[in-house]
Amino acid sequence: MAAATCSASTLISGCHTARTLCSTPALAPAVLLQALRQLQVARTVNRAGYVSVQRFYLYAERGLARQRVSVWLYDGRLHLAYQQALLAQYTYRGERRGQRLREVDPHPQLYRTAYASPQLELWELDDAQWRKVMEHPPYQRRLAPAPERHVQQLLWPDTYIRTD
Repeated sequence: MAAATCSASTLISGCHTARTLCSTPALAPAVLLQALRQLQVARTVNRAGYVSVQRFYLYAERGLARQRVSVWLYDGRLHLAYQQALLAQYTYRGERRGQRLREVDPHPQLYRTAYASPQLELWELDDAQWRKVMEHPPYQRRLAPAPERHVQQLLWPDTYIRTD
């Protein structure tokens, strides 16, 4: 178990894990934020109710458009939360170093909340039709446009033309 008097340097060195931090009776908020900064990020919900996490669009809640939600990544689980309400839970597979998401399960656990949009859907979609996880299109590097060459015809003034 981690002691209540641990410092940020011991957290960075890796002697504490998220499980030991959660079971610790009391930690300074700055120390806790330092340890959990890799696990939690904030994202804004777009008009359709999706948040962008790395190269994936994940459904959060359409009623929370333009609101900031928390994205928690830990141990193959991705949680979307708004304030204290859990919106959705996804499972994912990441790279070995844990920096990038490689694959997200397209069948998440969505939770009913008070933040659901009051607007009715025009078309009701079943689970097979409704895509809750969408992948960003792959990035294609754009080439710089070639500089345009403007060729201008030289004009000779009338004074230089000899009329003999």
